[in-house]
Amino acid sequence: MAIISDEQIVSLHTIGGVQLDQFLGNSHVGLQWSREQREISTLTMTVPSTLDVRRGLTIQPWLHWISVWNDQGTELYWTGPIDRVRANRRDMVITAADVSVLAGATRCPLTKQWDAADPATIAGELWEAMVRHHGVETRPIQKLDPRGDPFDFTAVADEELMDETIGRLVDLGLYWTVVAGVPILGPAGLKPFVELGEHDFVGDGFALVRDGRESFNDVLVRGADNLARASVPMAGLRRQTIVNVDSMFGVSNVDRAAHQYVRYTGMVKDTVVADSAVLHPDAPLRIEQLIPSARVIVDQYGLLTQMEIMSVNVEAGSVSLRLQQIDDDLPELVEINGGPGGVQ
Repeated sequence: MAIISDEQIVSLHTIGGVQLDQFLGNSHVGLQWSREQREISTLTMTVPSTLDVRRGLTIQPWLHWISVWNDQGTELYWTGPIDRVRANRRDMVITAADVSVLAGATRCPLTKQWDAADPATIAGELWEAMVRHHGVETRPIQKLDPRGDPFDFTAVADEELMDETIGRLVDLGLYWTVVAGVPILGPAGLKPFVELGEHDFVGDGFALVRDGRESFNDVLVRGADNLARASVPMAGLRRQTIVNVDSMFGVSNVDRAAHQYVRYTGMVKDTVVADSAVLHPDAPLRIEQLIPSARVIVDQYGLLTQMEIMSVNVEAGSVSLRLQQIDDDLPELVEINGGPGGVQ
């Protein structure tokens, strides 16, 4: 069974669901849509022009929506408001964005103080108020992050736009995406749901990288009133770095953290990277499983790599993924500094 139907049905309708037009698989010249992690997903469709020279365009951005269905019209793949239409006498290009685009045109709808709350819980209340304000019939799904620490958070109505409020939550660890018009707040899951081998992809979407730019074997950890040093052998090299920690109270044991850090950075690692990996049509996946932040195991170049789905792109029945390697066991100082590239 194919991952996704290549004969997708596209519906043009009002926000309330009243259909204005329909485009079958053979009636649109081009169709591309995406799912994104922590970003607005988009759709672009090219169809024969309906431009009336006397009356102009009849499609109204924001009032009219686009929805993409499977070839039977029973499974919704993507939906969102149209934001731009460009037409000449031959073709018309319609672009749309998912419901998260409304956050850039909505003032923060709540004044509230949350105490020791998960970011998905906070975002859920904000999202529910936003979609209610715009009259959108959807309900966010909240998934608590078992790795995260609850925190206090304050929002003030009308003080900032919603996308700025959500941005502050992202800085504190919020995962979010929109799938088939439904906001999913929190990570899709920490356990990989499938293992994919080389035969499950087409083309050269993967590369093997050996990067030594962030490899250091002599580290000085420097806080306001505390220092720790650690080093490991590295083929005769003495690559030094400094890790600045604002507060040593955030580090459980300074000396141990320094040794963990230098053991991690004191070796050059092979990694598998994938900016755009095209799935084989017979890969053991279904489109409903391809949710940004979901995890897969990828077998490439003799390495088994745990990777997180960052984005899904669908074009003409072809599905490509942007994947990022994931490591849940990073040393304490690496996490504090945002990865090896965060050191100074």
